Amino acid sequence: MVVSHILLFGFWVVMRSLGYYLEKQNENQIRLRLLSETQDRLRAVGALTAGFSHEFASPLNTAKVWLNRALKTESKDDINEAMLAIESCENVLHQMNDSQLDTRSYIPKPAPIHELVRDVVDTWREDHPHCRIQLKIDDIGVHPIPSVNFAQVLLNLLDNSYREKPEGLIQLELKSTQDWITFAIIDEGPGFPEIVMKRLGEPFLTTKPEGTGLGLYVSHLFVQSLGGEIRILNRKKNEDTRVELRWPIGENNYV
Repeated sequence: MVVSHILLFGFWVVMRSLGYYLEKQNENQIRLRLLSETQDRLRAVGALTAGFSHEFASPLNTAKVWLNRALKTESKDDINEAMLAIESCENVLHQMNDSQLDTRSYIPKPAPIHELVRDVVDTWREDHPHCRIQLKIDDIGVHPIPSVNFAQVLLNLLDNSYREKPEGLIQLELKSTQDWITFAIIDEGPGFPEIVMKRLGEPFLTTKPEGTGLGLYVSHLFVQSLGGEIRILNRKKNEDTRVELRWPIGENNYV
C-alpha cells in the first residue's frame, strides 16, 4: 500500500510538472506570436511614416521659402505663427523618420560597448555642458551590437532624463555577467506616468505636448531585437528613476 501511494504521488508530481511545462510553453508561443504581429504592424507603420515624411518634406520646404520672403516685407504675427507650426511639423516628421521602427535595419557588429557609451556621452555633453553625469562603466569587452541604434537609444534616454530635471544628477551603468549585459540610466526626475508604465512597449504613447512617444519605444525595440528586455523602476522614497536594458550575450540572440 505504501509503495502504491508513493507511485501515485510520483505520478501526480510528474503530471503536474508536465502540465506546468506545457502551460508555460503555450504562454511563450502566444507571447512570441503577439510580438511577431506587433512587429508586422510596426513595419507597416514605419513604411507609412517614411512615405508621409517624403510627401510632406517638399511642400513644407516650399512654404518656408515663401513665408521667409513675406517676412522680409511684412511683419505679421500670423506669419510667425505659421513658421513655428511648420518647423514643429518638420521636427515631428524627422523624429518619426529617424526612429528606425523596423528591426531589420538593426545590423549587429562587434564593438567595444563601454567605449561606445563614453563616446556618445562625450558628444551629448557638448550640447549640455552644465549637466552632471556620473559614469559607472565596466570594460565588458567586445560584443555584437547595432551601434547606430544603441547610440540613438542612449541619446534619447539622456535627453529624457535631462528634460525631467536639468539640474539633477544622471548616472549611467554598464556591466556584464557570464550570460547577460545590463545597461541602466538613473536620474532624479519624477518618473514615468502610470499610463506609460502600464502600456510600456507601445509607440506614440506620451503625456508630453511636444513629445512623439517614440523615444522610450525605440529603446524597447532595440533591446527586444537582442532578445532582451527593458525595465523601468519609478522614483520612490530615497530612490531615483531607473531605466534598465538587459540582453543576453552571444551572436544567436537576434530576432
